[in-house]
Amino acid sequence: GWFELTRGQFLPFIDEKSKRILEFSLIDGKSYFAAAIRTLISKVCLRFGLPREGFHFESGLWKKAKLLGGGTMLPWDEVEQTFADRLGLRIYHSLPGNARAKNIENVAGLFQDLLPGERGYVGRNEQVVKYERIQKAKLDVERKRMHPAEADFLSGDEWVQRLHQICDQYNAKPQTSKIFGGYMTPDEAWERFQPRNDAGQVIGLTRLPPELRYLLAEGEQVTVRRGRVRVRFSKADYCVGDSGLFDGEVVLAWYDAAEPERLWVTDLHKENVRCLPREVANPAYG
Repeated sequence: GWFELTRGQFLPFIDEKSKRILEFSLIDGKSYFAAAIRTLISKVCLRFGLPREGFHFESGLWKKAKLLGGGTMLPWDEVEQTFADRLGLRIYHSLPGNARAKNIENVAGLFQDLLPGERGYVGRNEQVVKYERIQKAKLDVERKRMHPAEADFLSGDEWVQRLHQICDQYNAKPQTSKIFGGYMTPDEAWERFQPRNDAGQVIGLTRLPPELRYLLAEGEQVTVRRGRVRVRFSKADYCVGDSGLFDGEVVLAWYDAAEPERLWVTDLHKENVRCLPREVANPAYG
């Protein structure tokens, strides 16, 4: 019945050579999670194309999550490969505690340099340095004395729009970098270092056609049980309904983290596509 103030998670996706921010996710929670990361990967690949070599991630969740290629993988079926393997790409992981090996740390620092003065800004170390005006406004909202907009806070949609503008501002600001060498903007570096053919034309990134969009999903061989299908990437069940599937049938399930409300299944030859809706659990009472 009221508004919740939260510190969202800003998760940028960059090109390593040019340090250009390609896309981002804004997560309204205390931490990010594998499905948000996987959705961001799909957004980047569909907008720009597949990377030429692969992905460079951190360790921890980035290395352990099943949706990101971690966990126990069964060797007996090709769909049990990671999405990167199916696309001929590699996934690299930085060693824990080695921040200098991660370009994203430097980009995050430069990005934060553009944030002072933004609405609701609390600095880089809120636990030590308190912005009294923001703390008072936060308290007024939590005690329902003031609407968040009156207290100068942005909504999630407003922040997404504003962050797009700040990303454009970062990409257009010159910087000196050992990564791309020299003094230029990430936008200029992105254009300059694209590989070109003998005629000087840019060799574009590979874009997946619509019929191969499923390759960005996570595949798993599953068995239909009690009129439902369950994949290990999601805790939800998906209803067979009138799809023609029967108990005991083995199918390939393709789970897309960007669309968790439905599950696509095919036969073992990746044909006969069916769409299964996510089961809505009935309340225990009422």
